Amino acid sequence: MRMRRVLIALLVAVRAQTQEVEVLVGGEAERNGVLGDVRHVLVLARQLVVLERQPPFLHVFSTTGRRVQTLGRSGGGPGEFRAPYSLAVDPTDTSLVVFDPAGARLTRYRITDTLALLRTERLPSPNVRYGCLAGDRLLTPTEDTALVREFRRANDAWTLDRSWGRKTTAHPLAQHPLMWSRLGFGPMACTVALDTVVLASSDVGELLVGTRRDARTLVASLPRAVPVVVSAEGRGLRLSQPERGWYEHVRAVALGPDGIRLVLERAGQKAEVAGSAFRVLARAPDGTWRRDEAREWFAGGATGGSVYCVQSVPVPAIGRVVRGECP
Repeated sequence: MRMRRVLIALLVAVRAQTQEVEVLVGGEAERNGVLGDVRHVLVLARQLVVLERQPPFLHVFSTTGRRVQTLGRSGGGPGEFRAPYSLAVDPTDTSLVVFDPAGARLTRYRITDTLALLRTERLPSPNVRYGCLAGDRLLTPTEDTALVREFRRANDAWTLDRSWGRKTTAHPLAQHPLMWSRLGFGPMACTVALDTVVLASSDVGELLVGTRRDARTLVASLPRAVPVVVSAEGRGLRLSQPERGWYEHVRAVALGPDGIRLVLERAGQKAEVAGSAFRVLARAPDGTWRRDEAREWFAGGATGGSVYCVQSVPVPAIGRVVRGECP
């Protein structure tokens, strides 16, 4: 139940006055070491788990910022990774899962005071960057017309059970045969029962929402989104930077009882001079967008009465505010 409460805390935006962030890890003062190129930050009950792009890939910190563990070297053996992309928690056994699309597998750890390697599980489909797990079931994005693939596990091997939902878009190139590969590619969020899924279509500035019982898929345009420019080039697609010199991509998605919460991050040549690094969007269950706020930090999660904030520029950092919001 404790882990369940932590997972709920990750999904619910804390509505309070913004506060100054107490930097715990990284930043210009390099507190408790330097953070590299951060892919994902996961806030657990007693730890902060950071996934970086370069080995060692995994870094575990206490909730006060003390470095507890560093693990995950490059390679193909147990506890090694090719190019790990995202983190998830399996709520049925509170294990931490690392998705490694280049290795076509996921690696599972037991969460105690540190991370203890449990096993590596092969995936029948390559390029799985994100996933939602619940015991012997796994949902992942697809590169075809289906919204998600659903896998079943038996004896640590995953097999495709079914695909459900159908991708859609309001983009002018919706009928292009390669557009499907740019839609709903993540990040993603799901209900605990895996019966509702939310997928970001960053390249076209849209959000896809689907349910298992309904073949329809809802597509919603993100307010004031500045995605990359997608254009047809021969039989292929060309992705280019907008003339303004920056674009937005979806950094995080969360699904909770109050609706959907997204974090958009600016990228590109002129991203650092374009203003705040992040935008936080909130979409209510009735479909209305109720929040669109610029932020220098975004909330990676909450535990123990504190909200843990993540910063990308000018220097990667993790900090916290107590009973407040990330500025």
